[in-house]
Amino acid sequence: MPVFPTLAGLRQRRAEGRIVVEVIDALYEANRMGLRQKESAYQRIPLQIACRSDASPDVVKRLLEYYPEGAAVDDNLGRLAIHYRLSNGADDETIGALLKACPGSARAFDRRGWLPLHVAASVGASPHVIQSLVEAHPEAVLLATIKGSTPLRCLNMAPLSPNKAANTDFLLRMELEEQSKLGRKAAKPSRGSVRAVV
Repeated sequence: MPVFPTLAGLRQRRAEGRIVVEVIDALYEANRMGLRQKESAYQRIPLQIACRSDASPDVVKRLLEYYPEGAAVDDNLGRLAIHYRLSNGADDETIGALLKACPGSARAFDRRGWLPLHVAASVGASPHVIQSLVEAHPEAVLLATIKGSTPLRCLNMAPLSPNKAANTDFLLRMELEEQSKLGRKAAKPSRGSVRAVV
């Protein structure tokens, strides 16, 4: 029994208020290995699809409950579930659950060299989310994407974010702190380090 047709419509069902955790429970009971199966196009597992589809925090937490290791699985683009959830303007609760399931996910580069912190900054995530990601991987404030964007520069991709000033102040402070600790400037990831580091 494929899990994917049900998960693919999560955004629409969530908006309609019809998606419930019981659907995930029923799918899990019918096919316990279904949460580990990857879809064919991008090799995403249901957790990644749910995060990409902006499923409710309850759905994401239930998927993590059944398959916590899924938080460390990358797809063909090198992205983890946390990358997808952040790209949808993630809520504090879900990001906290993903980081708890896999603290190393904060260190995972995708194929473009984007860490979760780059994604969070680019969408104007809440200061709490930004701080949680920096706590999990402090050096991330200095790391640049393959095209040279640091998390601080990524903040400019969300110019209207109400969080921009607070996030800018925080990232500037953390950059200075990390530079003084490490004695170096922002560096691009090497092409070989783009795979998930979890």
